[in-house]
Amino acid sequence: MQLRNVKIGIRAAGMFTLLGVLVLVMGLVALYETRRMDSATDEIRITWMPAVIALGEVSSNLGRARALTLRSVLEDSSSARHTTLDKIVQVNQQLESDLKAYERTIIKADDRALFDAFIGLSERYHGLQKAIRSAAGNDQLDEARRLVNGPLAEYADSMMKALGELIAYNTQGAEQASQRSTSSCRWPTPSPWPSASPPAT
Repeated sequence: MQLRNVKIGIRAAGMFTLLGVLVLVMGLVALYETRRMDSATDEIRITWMPAVIALGEVSSNLGRARALTLRSVLEDSSSARHTTLDKIVQVNQQLESDLKAYERTIIKADDRALFDAFIGLSERYHGLQKAIRSAAGNDQLDEARRLVNGPLAEYADSMMKALGELIAYNTQGAEQASQRSTSSCRWPTPSPWPSASPPAT
């Protein structure tokens, strides 16, 4: 009788030990998934969201600068033309700030490569824009219009295409991080207790 009681005790202890280990493992897995979800959420908040916002501002300011550049060569009034040129300078300053804000979010080599490609095309466009602003500011409208009718549109299109690739890259990165966070939230937590057996028929 005593031997049988010892065996039952060992069995019971083993069963509770097994259940305890199972609960511990499940807790560790749940903790890992929670940290994974937090990591994905932080990635969206710290990296992707600021990047997308900064690129939105870059796109908006580039559009404004392009419109003002064309407007500057159409102004007949010298004072109105100089007012427009001053606005271009202000927009370009804001653009520089937006680009620096975006650059601070770069953590991957492919992101850096896309950004550097965009910067190269942006500098080419703004170099020509500067020549146009200089001619318009000196009331050399014929020269300014000649420059506008040159490769300005081609430079602008190439620059905006590169910006579009940056926006697409960051949008995709944000979506992937969001999916990782969502999949962690939906991780199923099975019960450590065995399900009840169906009644015998």
